[in-house]
Amino acid sequence: MKLFLCEKPSQAKDIARVVGAHQRLDNFFQGKDVQVAWARGHLLEQAEPEAYGAQFAAPWRQSALPVIPEQWKMV
Repeated sequence: MKLFLCEKPSQAKDIARVVGAHQRLDNFFQGKDVQVAWARGHLLEQAEPEAYGAQFAAPWRQSALPVIPEQWKMV
């Protein structure tokens, strides 16, 4: 079974049509071996600057910029 998780119902509807999930249930579309569900809003976003260290937290200092981490964090 494949699961596609979308940000909003309209996006899920479009993807469901393409992947053949034509049966609409309460909070998802279903097809043969595929489901397309949705949330309300962004599922992930980039972490705030302070997640990379106290030097990037408010009050902000120009000397700490730019914030370019080795690996970006998602929350």
